[in-house]
Amino acid sequence: MSPFSISSPNVLSDAFRTTLHLGSNRNTVTTSSDGSVDHSGLQVDSSSGVTEPPAPDSNGTRVQSPAAVTLPPYTGSYQQPLSDEARIKKQQELFDSVIDGQLGTIPVRLIDTLSGKLCSTGELYARFKESRNYKEVQTKIIRANEKEMKVAVDAFFEYAMLSHRWSTTVEDEPTYDHIKGEESIYDLKTPPGIEKLQQFCKVARENHFRWAWSDTCCIDKTNNVELQESIISMFSWYRLSSVTITYLSDVTDEESFRNSVWFTRGWTLQELIAPGLVWFYKKDWTPYIDSKQNHKNDPHVVKIISEVTSIDATDLNKFVPGLHVGSDEVKKRMSWLASRKTAKIEDMAYCMMGRLPPFG
Repeated sequence: MSPFSISSPNVLSDAFRTTLHLGSNRNTVTTSSDGSVDHSGLQVDSSSGVTEPPAPDSNGTRVQSPAAVTLPPYTGSYQQPLSDEARIKKQQELFDSVIDGQLGTIPVRLIDTLSGKLCSTGELYARFKESRNYKEVQTKIIRANEKEMKVAVDAFFEYAMLSHRWSTTVEDEPTYDHIKGEESIYDLKTPPGIEKLQQFCKVARENHFRWAWSDTCCIDKTNNVELQESIISMFSWYRLSSVTITYLSDVTDEESFRNSVWFTRGWTLQELIAPGLVWFYKKDWTPYIDSKQNHKNDPHVVKIISEVTSIDATDLNKFVPGLHVGSDEVKKRMSWLASRKTAKIEDMAYCMMGRLPPFG
């Protein structure tokens, strides 16, 4: 019996094909039930040397396969993977840009609440490079993403802002000239207002804020360019602060809180509505309410503030500065300033920046 014959034609169909693999070529032969072998179906692709059977059409008739298609050569460019050294350099540049971006949005000077030293932008950067936040990113710099870098930078540069009423004797307040170059504000004995600054920094430090800012001493007011830029940026600085600590030197109880002079000053308006988190402190530096939550969210505190200032709870906590407001909104915002005063007439215009058209 032929090795390709079928002893029982009822088991399988009348014809089948068997493919024999011989070397690199494939030869297809067809055997019938009588054992005869048909080699007529073999097709040779001269371009490849591979033998292929023709494909059957819908009627079962063999159809000659189309000629082999020659693909055009690959012309795309191949990019060599970056070396570890190049990747580290690229990641370091990204990290530096994140740091620079943060330093560009915070005040140009901050007080280190740990040491008590006033630090400029360059010193802030140097302090960051010494920090655990910086070193943690550096240890995984090759795989750190931008979000991780930003989290580390933001956490290190969290800062507290001081809101207060200046002394009636301006000379009592510590200025930039008083504290520049000093190793620590905590060691200073003069001027009289230095104690307020020291207490503010201690409160910030006790609440785990490394950095603190006060308008009395963190601006070089002899530099007109810096002074103007600071005035323009102040609303943003308060808005971006981690907390604004509001010291009310004339408050001891609820009645004095309601009548505090702080609510009548022009500059303190932005210090009330810009920050996301505000803590009020009384004359003895104890919290007005015993809570680390936002004091502007406390229903009783909000009620008093709204009655005194005509600012409702929404504007206290969700105020949005800008130009695109209607005339009624402008009138409402102007009314907030109606009962407020500034030492200089021109200061009333300055303290509106960020809140009212055309200053928004």
